[in-house]
Amino acid sequence: MLLVEKADQKGLLRRVASSSLSIGKRLVNIDKFRSNLRKVLKSLETVRSSAEMIIRVMALESSNTIQSLACVPTRTTGPVLHEDAIFGLEKEIDELVGQLVNQFDECSLNREQNYRTDVHTIVGVGGIGKTTLAQLVCNNEKIVDTFDLRMWVCVSKNFDKIRLIKEIIACATDGENAELANFNFSMLQKELQRRLSYKRFLLVLDDVWYDEKYGEHINKEMWMDLIAPIKKSESIYFQSTGRRMIGSKILVTTRTSLVAKMLDSRSLFILEGLGRDDSWLMFRWCAFGNKKPEDYPELERIGDQIVQKLKGSPLALKVIGGHLNDKNRDAEWEDVLHKGVLNPNDILTILHLSYESLPEHLQQCFAYCSLFPKDCRIDPNRLIWMWIALGCG
Repeated sequence: MLLVEKADQKGLLRRVASSSLSIGKRLVNIDKFRSNLRKVLKSLETVRSSAEMIIRVMALESSNTIQSLACVPTRTTGPVLHEDAIFGLEKEIDELVGQLVNQFDECSLNREQNYRTDVHTIVGVGGIGKTTLAQLVCNNEKIVDTFDLRMWVCVSKNFDKIRLIKEIIACATDGENAELANFNFSMLQKELQRRLSYKRFLLVLDDVWYDEKYGEHINKEMWMDLIAPIKKSESIYFQSTGRRMIGSKILVTTRTSLVAKMLDSRSLFILEGLGRDDSWLMFRWCAFGNKKPEDYPELERIGDQIVQKLKGSPLALKVIGGHLNDKNRDAEWEDVLHKGVLNPNDILTILHLSYESLPEHLQQCFAYCSLFPKDCRIDPNRLIWMWIALGCG
């Protein structure tokens, strides 16, 4: 009987010990769970704080709070050429300058008759060199000597006629447009017409887009409102001969011929890619730099095949050539040749090659910028702090 009682006690002790051990393990697991939970909550708190920051940054309607994110054109250009070297385009420059200067529009008109300034349009796919050609034409010696006033406005995708007409007035007055703040559109039209009267001018409207959501009629109406005072500005009248010298021009760059039709363009200049020789010279300059291609015969052979595939697209030649500039192994050039990115009509795929060549931490920083709304100015200092907060870089 005593032995049975002792055995029962031992069994009870084992069960108690086992239960205690089980409870201990559970408590340990609970502690681990709590520790992990704290880490998760801490991470969520970081995400919440970052999200709040992003929301504040992206709150464009609160312009008083975030002034640094004012909407700006997607792409901004100017008349100053920034290219280190130009390949080809001599024939195109001569032809366009001839259209703008030599067709001199000297007409026998009565003083009461209205004259409409001619529009000339450069059309071509993205990256083909339309802006570069317009810059070269705008700074051509004959153009400088012919026109009293040369103006350049980058339109881009954001068509805002108030912004555009103010920019044109600013160009016509060397930036003296502070007094225009309270002008409505009608007043701006009259001011622009006054500023351009009795001047022979060249206005370049770079990167004009056709907004498909509006259709042809509304697109044309919006643009006619903007350029009406430009087309109807007073021409120079010579009383002795009873003739007018009416040489003002508008030069437009665009990706679609619909824009030329919309603006009643007098001439349509289709810009094609560079020729074979100029393409190779441009690629050689970007890819080899100061090195001699003949010292790298295999790379030269592969490079020639790459140039053929890019079909004269200056942007594609520049991007691919720059990507290969510091790569001296045949395999690296072969990889680009056969990678399927050499489509000159798909510039984004070609640009993605540059993105892929970035270090991983810089790719994260670059991708983070996609959180910002399109066409908005990003404050660099604010962006850097946001990168740091999220551990990018």
